[in-house]
Amino acid sequence: MLVESGRSLEELLTHFQQFVTLLSPDGEEWFFRFYDPRVLPVYLESVTPEEREQFCAGVERLGTIGPELKPVWWYTRAPSTATEN
Repeated sequence: MLVESGRSLEELLTHFQQFVTLLSPDGEEWFFRFYDPRVLPVYLESVTPEEREQFCAGVERLGTIGPELKPVWWYTRAPSTATEN
């Protein structure tokens, strides 16, 4: 997984740690390999906009690499529409 962000590496590690495990419908704890290039694009395209925003908080772009170690997919967050007064 490739990440473009203004956050420090420590901040990114802390942020993404919350997504490493998830609960199954039966309450089992599962290991979630969101960083897998086969999983990340499918995950981001299937979650709600709110879930995508939570996952991508503080990240400008996410990417995956293919077998030849070349970027093959990028997700870029939409610019914020919030205005400051």
